[in-house]
Amino acid sequence: MTAVPALPDESEIVRTLLALASTLQQTPDGAVLHAQLERGNSVRTNIRKSVDRAFIAFVYALLRQYSKNPLSDSATRARTILIQQRIVPYLDPGQDARTATGPGQTGAKAGAVGSIENFEQQIASVLWSARSQEMSGRRQMQRRTSGGDTEPDHRTERNRLAEVHAALGQSLERALSETIDFIAHIKTAQLALPQADNASEVIVLRQILFDCMGELIRDHDRLAGHLRTAESRARELQSLCDRLGEETARPHDTTLTDKLTGIPNRAALLYRLRAETIRAQRYGIPLALAIVDPDRLKDIGSFAGAAVADEVVRCYARAILASFRAYDMVARCGNGGEFAVLLPNAGREQAVSALHKARHRVIGTYFEYHGKQMSAPTFSSGLAWYLPGEGPEDLLQRASMALRRAKSGGTNRIETALS
Repeated sequence: MTAVPALPDESEIVRTLLALASTLQQTPDGAVLHAQLERGNSVRTNIRKSVDRAFIAFVYALLRQYSKNPLSDSATRARTILIQQRIVPYLDPGQDARTATGPGQTGAKAGAVGSIENFEQQIASVLWSARSQEMSGRRQMQRRTSGGDTEPDHRTERNRLAEVHAALGQSLERALSETIDFIAHIKTAQLALPQADNASEVIVLRQILFDCMGELIRDHDRLAGHLRTAESRARELQSLCDRLGEETARPHDTTLTDKLTGIPNRAALLYRLRAETIRAQRYGIPLALAIVDPDRLKDIGSFAGAAVADEVVRCYARAILASFRAYDMVARCGNGGEFAVLLPNAGREQAVSALHKARHRVIGTYFEYHGKQMSAPTFSSGLAWYLPGEGPEDLLQRASMALRRAKSGGTNRIETALS
């Protein structure tokens, strides 16, 4: 809001001018000029009083019309009623619309009441127009969220889920709004009671409390209806969620989960890797990626059969690689035995230590095949850390190159990537 610059006291200026002009009365022409100035000052005073009275009438009419609107905010309505009580003594006779005697009034009094009522009608038109637009907008939103008559019959389950969710939110919002409105109404009247200056204000506040109790009963019934609707919507929402869960589980299994082990696959790894590289780049935190490959897995498959090799892969996913942190990610990143281990916020010592723990876990780990217990083979690993500016595929490639160096040097080795 723009500040209004302070002006000198106009009444003081007028008094000074009239005092100076009083010296004009020493001559006949000066006396005439002084008389004209006095008449002008009298007109000015009357005009100023008329402007003040008109503004008081405007304030009274605006507040009175708002308090008559049943859709207005209860707390604000209580305050406007109290302000009206303070204004009534300053109104001209007939300006308090509550004292009007109807169309039979005549003269200035009838004209004053008529002007006030006409002015109230104009204010009411503005207030009700705004309220109507708001209610119209809500009805349009409800028609959109409830489907309406024009909604096609082939709506998907996801669209229905969104509609039920929106309708549930509206039901709860209405219930909460009515409860808050009632509490504000009670508190306003409660705080205003000790500040009442006379018996008439106490009577008004008492009536407000009585009206509020009536509203409480009606709001309680409406609230119960809203809650019943919300409960029904919640049941429907749960049913839709269950169906959607069943539908999305199948595509999820085929797109982000490895069929043999049940852990995330390469697609899921790349999705998480993109997010983690962005996070590492933005915040400057370390990010490690290890590629783990069981040693001589091809030889095991050639000697004991592909089923045994698959059991080795499952054993690694189920037991050996399950020792990493909860927010680390273990994924199968190839058709053979290669696994990727993504270690967010892991420096060199921390990442190498985590791989050594997994190596010790291999000792004493067995898997069973056709009633026979077999020792899990050791593994080799390539380890790389994220370099600022590189993409997810670049980090994955450097870790794979480190793995190839580890495999070429023998078994049970860990090789770190070159920067």
